[in-house]
Amino acid sequence: MFYGWWIVAANAVITFYVAGTFFYSFGAFINPLKNAFGWSTAQIALAFSIRSAEAGPIAPVAGYFVDRFGARAVTIFGVSVTELGFFSSAASIPWQLSTAPIW
Repeated sequence: MFYGWWIVAANAVITFYVAGTFFYSFGAFINPLKNAFGWSTAQIALAFSIRSAEAGPIAPVAGYFVDRFGARAVTIFGVSVTELGFFSSAASIPWQLSTAPIW
């Protein structure tokens, strides 16, 4: 099998994982966040909106890095940053929730 297809498959798995955890499962966390911290739905939704809006300005920068360093290096870096975001996302105030995925 051509080596490039392995890269495509690995990136597809990572994309499905990230899309599932960052975007499509967010609604499942609204009630637990409301109960744990007493935040309103609007505060939680604003944090999600800010986090989603970060992707727009970051996308051209990520594309530049893919061209400059290659998909493998950028993917490894991105997965590492995502893991750090998961481990450091002990948010206690709403603005921390919106920035957790970028640290």
